[in-house]
Amino acid sequence: MKLEIEDYNQLEKNAIENLPNRVVEMCRTVMFNSEGYPSRVSKKEELWKFLDVMHETRFEHNLKSFFDGYLSKYEFENLKKIAETSLQYSNKEFNKKIIPTGSLLRAIQIFRFIDSLFSYSNKNVFEIGPGSGHLGALLLSCGIKYSCTDITQAFYLHQSRWLNFVSGGNFQEALNVDDVNKCENNCHIPWWIYAQLYSHRIPQFSIVTCNAALAEMHINSLKYTIKISSLMLHESNGYFVFESWGYDKYIKSPTIHKLFLQNGFELQWNSHMLTVYKKISAPTQISTNNNNLESNIYQTQNTAFQKQKRNSYDKYSNSIFKRLFPVQNRQLDLIYNFVNLNKNQKILTLENFEPWESDLGTKIIGYLNSRKVDNGKINSEKIIYFYQNLLNSYNIRSEDEKILDFIGSSYV
Repeated sequence: MKLEIEDYNQLEKNAIENLPNRVVEMCRTVMFNSEGYPSRVSKKEELWKFLDVMHETRFEHNLKSFFDGYLSKYEFENLKKIAETSLQYSNKEFNKKIIPTGSLLRAIQIFRFIDSLFSYSNKNVFEIGPGSGHLGALLLSCGIKYSCTDITQAFYLHQSRWLNFVSGGNFQEALNVDDVNKCENNCHIPWWIYAQLYSHRIPQFSIVTCNAALAEMHINSLKYTIKISSLMLHESNGYFVFESWGYDKYIKSPTIHKLFLQNGFELQWNSHMLTVYKKISAPTQISTNNNNLESNIYQTQNTAFQKQKRNSYDKYSNSIFKRLFPVQNRQLDLIYNFVNLNKNQKILTLENFEPWESDLGTKIIGYLNSRKVDNGKINSEKIIYFYQNLLNSYNIRSEDEKILDFIGSSYV
């Protein structure tokens, strides 16, 4: 089932008439509005613009930074599957040849961890802010149950069509609250329904993910998202997994981290390519002043604590973590990013958190090490050659990337 523009606009209008101002406020596209990025369309013909966006000019950089410059055979097969499906979809819907590059690669980045690390007999993923929708496409194409929500009209309408196409029509729209539990698997939830879940039966999942968006939300939307995610993971004691905090123009990672702790999560892994929180307890009932949220996360900065902090940093900065995750160790602003975890009487930051101390760390390190000895490595030249053959063109840059190339602008 795919939602038409006129239906979406009318349903949204009806919902706004009946929702309180604070709900409407927190569900606004804060970052898109501040940057001037298009977030609405008036014709379905415009939706082609959202099939490969938000990761322009990053393809080669991401391949090197997150995949060591190559894809495994399994990763490459998944890339080919979605790329070929995208070509079929864009030809049918828009009479265009659109094959996602950067946005698909970042989706594969988080997909490979969700697919391989978490063992559930009924793996069920909920995504907040899917963007171009390629993580959902990857999960659905592999038979993993997947549901999602998005506050942006244009992206939501694109997802409705794209994920419906990928799933062969097995992607349902939850257009009222009761529909959410009827289609808990492969379910698309509009923002005005998602914002009302707290007062109804909350659907259950084993994994929640929100990629490159947490830091870009309205602060109340962020608080709602983390708390509702904690409740969504209640039955499974599952995981909140993501590959990026997002553009931290308004909200910094320590603020987000504190909200995770308040809502019953424990940090299990943090690196430049993956962050994982495990649900371990119920949310605490704490009223937090939004204006003071960030400043309140720090301990009193007395002399003894400063010395303990310095000793802790010296210890961890000389550990294997420095070799595994050099990006984190290049961050010099330790005082700003300091977070009090107090795990086993040690003071840790998000940057020097020792991942193998978690119950998931050893498994992740084992996965990354096994990947390095894979004999079926597909390098960047082979990947680009695949794209060129599929497009029948040497130039695989998207329309957005072409103008960015012309003006000399990069998002690396």
